[in-house]
Amino acid sequence: MEFINQDYLQSLLEMGFSRAIAEKSLYFTQSSSLENSIDWIHEHQNDQDIEEELQIPSINDNSPKMTKQEAIMKAREIKSKFISQPKSTQFIQVKREPNSQRAQKLNATEQEQKRVLEERIKKLKGGQSQANPTAESTTLIIDAQTIPSDSPPMIEKSPKDRMYLALKTIVTLYPSHRHTGIAISTINTLKTYLSNIMSNPLDNKFHRIRIQNKSFQEKIIKVQGALNFLKAVGFVEEDDYYVLKNIGVYILAEGIKMLNEATEIL
Repeated sequence: MEFINQDYLQSLLEMGFSRAIAEKSLYFTQSSSLENSIDWIHEHQNDQDIEEELQIPSINDNSPKMTKQEAIMKAREIKSKFISQPKSTQFIQVKREPNSQRAQKLNATEQEQKRVLEERIKKLKGGQSQANPTAESTTLIIDAQTIPSDSPPMIEKSPKDRMYLALKTIVTLYPSHRHTGIAISTINTLKTYLSNIMSNPLDNKFHRIRIQNKSFQEKIIKVQGALNFLKAVGFVEEDDYYVLKNIGVYILAEGIKMLNEATEIL
């Protein structure tokens, strides 16, 4: 089917999406990237006809073939008909400002986002001790770097703490004005993994993630903190997969809450 990249389609199916949803997301984004397809799915997940099979009008064999440009225009026409309610925030006019002022505003916005995210996540995990304000930042640096083999043993953190640190690493290292879309795309991918397990706890296919899956490589392996988040949930490496053997409903629910909080302010 035109505009549907078969490699991307396979990756989406392995993530647990139905064929109908996967094909629609690829068709309406013209298979531009896995990231755009996943974002499209999250934007349209509540559409009433999301699970309906993609319907494309057939073309009579005797009719002249469409050029590539005509095919693109046709896809855009179908896409515009499919989206019935444009989002109010889809287009925002921004006044041009001197570079120095824009940089200052971007930095201030980033700091405010970090502060709000940190406060929300702390509430979810029960709050962090404020006795030593530098302890948290030091822990984050250790978590984000390789620990020397001769380091003294560290007290094992709870899954909730580990998820918190992993998520904070993602948000801190990949601010939107420096790495456009990376943090939100990774967080959406993590949310997809956890939500699929919560919705289908008895379906083993959602408990296994193939390491060579393109989406897993791009959104998890390459983004610092993402794999640590999955490990905190309970995923362990086994042959060519990361596998969740013991489902902790409470941990999954807490993880989804944290991810939802993060997406609200990114």
